[in-house]
Amino acid sequence: MRPAVFLDRDDTLIECRSVTPDGDLGDPARVRLRPGVAEGVRALKDAGYALVVVSNQGGVARGRYTPHDVDRVNARVNRLLHGAIDAFRFCPYHPRGVVPQYTREHPWRKPAPGMILDAAEALSLDLARSWMVGDAARDCQAGRAAGCRTVLIDPSGCGDRTQADVVAADFGDAVRAILGSPAPTGPTRADPTLGRIVVVAPSWVGDAVMATPALNALRRRLPGSHIGALVKPGIDDVLAGSGLFDETHVDSRAGVMGVKRAAGKLRPVGYTAALLLTNSLSTAMIARLAGVRRRVGDGRDGRAMLLTDAVRAPRRRDTPPFDRDPQRGGRYAPRPACEHYLALVRALVGDGALAPGPFRLGVTERQAAAGDVILTRAGVGDGPYAVLNPGGNNPAKRWPADRYADLARWLETERGLAVLVSGSPAERPLAESIVRRAGLPADRALPALGLTLGGLKRVLQRAALLVTNDTGPRHIAAALGAPVVTLFGPTDPRWTTIPARCERIVVADPTLPAHLVADDHP
Repeated sequence: MRPAVFLDRDDTLIECRSVTPDGDLGDPARVRLRPGVAEGVRALKDAGYALVVVSNQGGVARGRYTPHDVDRVNARVNRLLHGAIDAFRFCPYHPRGVVPQYTREHPWRKPAPGMILDAAEALSLDLARSWMVGDAARDCQAGRAAGCRTVLIDPSGCGDRTQADVVAADFGDAVRAILGSPAPTGPTRADPTLGRIVVVAPSWVGDAVMATPALNALRRRLPGSHIGALVKPGIDDVLAGSGLFDETHVDSRAGVMGVKRAAGKLRPVGYTAALLLTNSLSTAMIARLAGVRRRVGDGRDGRAMLLTDAVRAPRRRDTPPFDRDPQRGGRYAPRPACEHYLALVRALVGDGALAPGPFRLGVTERQAAAGDVILTRAGVGDGPYAVLNPGGNNPAKRWPADRYADLARWLETERGLAVLVSGSPAERPLAESIVRRAGLPADRALPALGLTLGGLKRVLQRAALLVTNDTGPRHIAAALGAPVVTLFGPTDPRWTTIPARCERIVVADPTLPAHLVADDHP
């Protein structure tokens, strides 16, 4: 994997504020390289770095220019740099825009690291040996969040330097700092006592997404270590594009032969430590049969005998109104899954104060293309749309279909949003029934269009709103930064508390008796 230098564009590579008073440059004829950029870029290229430009282009959302104009400016930049740039990424979204399809927050918009992570996945880049260079604190924040070292170009000396590893007076100074800096060393790069690590990922979509803060913390803590993953089919698509793993082994792990087969896939890699994020005896057995010397996981339900590090979560008695039976000593309070997974990572690396990483997913280019095809077939084009997700493995957690249909009609007529209905292949009849009741075109039922998990990520990433039961797509959308409304029935939302920026939850009553189902209490 190659190291890279990620470069902000405006006022880092090219003049912007001195050329356009509003700071929005959409005309390639006005592109001018800043002093020292051509020479510095060539020096970085000669040193073996991949070069990727990552830039916020909120002018698209503000109606100042179009994505095509951005592509034209980028092409002009690369011509001036003699084709030295390996890839461009830009974010056209802005929360205060005027163009509806681009008016919202987005995980690619710096200071979020989405553009860096997407490029790293596509180009097989080593983020631990990479740099982010820019003229604003948000550039450094994005680089830090992705696991890169950072350079702030701050000729005035008045910028926010708290996120910068290096402060440079100009671009040439930044290049000299990068080329003169040794590779990262020390325990945060790779831990030789752990060696190669394999993560046995959770089996359910929502659980896998809730593990991302812990897995991002692991990746940050050991950016130089080789980290692989054993995942069930489908979970590989959920986690693809997130930059978490160096390699992924996909296996259903079903039955005795499945355990042996999965162990056989891991054994040749020579993993020396396993992080078990599953609650099953079989996955602990897989790690043991694969010859993994250190095995860290939850020690409940008899798994401790197969683990070298059996982690037992601290428990506390619940309190009213959640305690349904205080006379018998009460039940234990739920522990959010995100906290549980982080505790396992802390045990693995021996750092009880390890902070959680970001709650996020990435979308690969293949997934983006698949999702865009679905959106085209559904007839929504570039316009704003809402997604309704009425399914879920537990029928008791589902809001009634007729109420989803009522909501779909209201969103279309009162809010001007095209409405799509998602679901798994098994939920196709449910999606189609809601579409019919709402009087929507048949192609709005996405399972009928061959929607995959990878394509769903793109559909949810672009959505203006998701309304969903407490199920996997809720977590995917929240991790991609989409606005989410989650409907909880007779389940305790504390189990699945997530650090989402744009979520609102509607809770029927988490203290209801178990025989009262979600359909009766919207």
